Amino acid sequence: MTYVEKHSVLTENQFGFRSNRDTCLAVVDMIDILDIYNYSMGLFVDLSKAFDTLDHAILIDKLEFYGVRGCALNWFRSYLSNRRRYVDYNGVQSSLLHIPSGVPQGSILGPLLFWIYINDIINASKFLHLI
Repeated sequence: MTYVEKHSVLTENQFGFRSNRDTCLAVVDMIDILDIYNYSMGLFVDLSKAFDTLDHAILIDKLEFYGVRGCALNWFRSYLSNRRRYVDYNGVQSSLLHIPSGVPQGSILGPLLFWIYINDIINASKFLHLI
């Protein structure tokens, strides 16, 4: 997180789960836009299972784009590769399944990697001001 903050990797429009940038600030930004343009629209997207869908190759490319190189980038490759899971129910275990995408949920890195992955979504439209 120190690297991300020091190098201003995340867009200023990323509010959730960041210190000193709670989602109330997003509402303030939206009100400011309303004052300027006299109209505003909210679009809310439920990103359920979002952490499970991140493509590892795209995430590695984005990390490299944001300046993660060498040993650190190799560490992320290792962290994301060869992950497996299984289900244990009443002592009966399923077979191990390869996890081809996503980031580990419940980890400290999970949200950070997700933010980096979606960081450029604000560039999706030249006509809309996305926050």
